[in-house]
Amino acid sequence: KKTLEMLALCLSAGYSRDQAMKVVNGMMLSAAYDERYATVDLCMLDCWSGELTMNKLGACPSLLIQGRHIQKIEGDTLPLGILDHVIPMEHSFHMGNGDLLLLMTDGITDAFGGDDALNNVIYRVLNEPAQIIADTLLQEALSIVDHRPKDDMSVLCLKTLENEAARLPHR
Repeated sequence: KKTLEMLALCLSAGYSRDQAMKVVNGMMLSAAYDERYATVDLCMLDCWSGELTMNKLGACPSLLIQGRHIQKIEGDTLPLGILDHVIPMEHSFHMGNGDLLLLMTDGITDAFGGDDALNNVIYRVLNEPAQIIADTLLQEALSIVDHRPKDDMSVLCLKTLENEAARLPHR
């Protein structure tokens, strides 16, 4: 939670994504409490153009679903707060109408035990609203582990929808 708050403060103060991650990393390295590292998926979406830039630091793979094609977005880096120098993996792509971006913790992906089981659930709820997709993934993962998760379980689903205002005639 503190990592998110610090990143948000830095970004709202005008820091670039790289600068914000370097500053927060430095704060975490100097922290005196036990858990001083955090995985990060930092996404910046231009809602008009659909261009999305994602930085990953130690986070489990994310999934970009365009049509019925599922692309795994990985970042083989360590979390914030471990090394002095932060080099996040950066991915850029275009989000079109109806595309999904799923960010999940490893508690979710580990519960499904593999891509096939997870993908089957995604395909089943693909046309649902984003909140239903996230809730379904979480509930199914919890049911697999008999509602006794071994790790934290979080799902964030971003679903782009056509911008109605962009289609209106300009005056």
